Amino acid sequence: MPDYRLDPVNQKLSRDGQDIPLSLKAFAVLRYLIEHRRRLVTKEALFEAVWPNVLITEDGIRHYILELRKAFDDPPKTPRFIETVHGLGYRFIGEVALAVPPPLPPMLAEPAAIPAPTPFKTPASGPLTGRERELGELRAWLAQAMGGERKFGFVSGGPGLGKTALVSAFLESLDGRPDIRVARGQCSELLGTLEPFMPIQEAIEELCGGQESGPWAERLRSYAPGWCSLLPCAATCQLGGDGTARPTRERLVRELAQFLESASGDRTLVLWFEDLHWADASTLNLLAYLALRRQAARLLVLGTQQPVETQGDGHPLRRLRDELRKRGHYTELALPPLEPVAVADYLETRCPGLPAGFGAFVQRHAGGHPLLMVRLVEHALARNWLVREDGDWRLAVDLDGMEPAVPDSLLEWVEQQLERLDAADQGLLETASVAGRSFSAASLAAALDQDIESIEARCQALAKRRQFIERQGVDEWPDGTVAAQYGFVHALHHRALHERVTPSRRAKLRKRMGERMALAYGDDPGKAETENGGAIGQKQE
Repeated sequence: MPDYRLDPVNQKLSRDGQDIPLSLKAFAVLRYLIEHRRRLVTKEALFEAVWPNVLITEDGIRHYILELRKAFDDPPKTPRFIETVHGLGYRFIGEVALAVPPPLPPMLAEPAAIPAPTPFKTPASGPLTGRERELGELRAWLAQAMGGERKFGFVSGGPGLGKTALVSAFLESLDGRPDIRVARGQCSELLGTLEPFMPIQEAIEELCGGQESGPWAERLRSYAPGWCSLLPCAATCQLGGDGTARPTRERLVRELAQFLESASGDRTLVLWFEDLHWADASTLNLLAYLALRRQAARLLVLGTQQPVETQGDGHPLRRLRDELRKRGHYTELALPPLEPVAVADYLETRCPGLPAGFGAFVQRHAGGHPLLMVRLVEHALARNWLVREDGDWRLAVDLDGMEPAVPDSLLEWVEQQLERLDAADQGLLETASVAGRSFSAASLAAALDQDIESIEARCQALAKRRQFIERQGVDEWPDGTVAAQYGFVHALHHRALHERVTPSRRAKLRKRMGERMALAYGDDPGKAETENGGAIGQKQE
């Protein structure tokens, strides 16, 4: 039986000495259940204890219970720790032994003056391959903030391009600097609409260190008393003098701005909000208000996000971007794919002395996409395409013409991206995968029995967002047909989509494309195949 330990002072859960990551709200739910162990805790009681004065649905509670079940490896049908009482609530049934807590370390007072800046550290994980320019950009943003200019910077890029890795390496280089304080908030696709200000709450909890006492918690009570009802670390604060007042969202926004501006007077404050495209409207409105205030503040707000173009016209993130851009506050750093030299550097670090042919193979199939690159190398090592002999790596297979199978982990990742598209666009991309790595909108129109203009419009919308495909020019056929040419951004994306299509459907689509090409090229079908990558009519297993 694993040894689980709960540290309420540092808000940590560990198993056999290893910390288990938990969100702050999940920890609060666990702590409350343990404090009332062996007794039924109703959902209403959890609402009052963990979310006072905040509207949250039962789905929100179920999300945190699921997080706890995963942490304890506790199946709901045969629980060892958390028992569900259907329709009523939950009960903690695990054995609990209380330990004598160690004495708390003395709290350090806030510095009277801003400490002198110290150099950037090299992250413990080593330098970030191929992102030196982008790291320099983040450091330039920090310099502006340290000069008293509130700075809002957004790192954007599609899934797997390394947004989190970049910002994490940047913040790790700030570790130990007394002139900078960092706090993080995670936006959630599931909970974005269930709990207002959730990433803001997480950032404030980190600033306060989860403690009810100390300089940061006292400052919060002084400048933002309305937030005390939302945060366990400041739960002793009274609202309106009697604890009964319910703060309005306008009041919460105004108070937090004042709190952060006060905090940035002692040191530069860096706030990182991850996956900002999933933030709730209340969080984005607060950021907009914070950006538009005129008071000087040593404040850097970093947001990682998928490109704004991937969001619908009515998405609140687009409105935030447009408002900040009008005021001159919007700065975006769009991550490009890695350059071939960066791919080569990664491979040399991962497997020193690799044959040059393998680097070209990785570049061809991953296209500089960091996640695809890493997964492809892992796939090659697992399949023993690369073997090590006498300290040197060599290729055990002939890579010429080889098409790597798509790893299961990558298929799952592609599926997650596809699920965010409507059924029509999914079908369009599947059809395109049958046409080949590069394809004409005219071929898709023939296969789907639609007009070229509508196919081009849908392809162009996907290409503009760099969702799977990109524009590659114009295709002209001998019969006068003119259509846009597109191609898959990454070869592995193409193959993953191709594997979604059943053999019978592939044959049907190829037949339609082939018949249309025969009409266009007349008595020269060989030229049709040559100019269209030879995809039509060929097997791509």
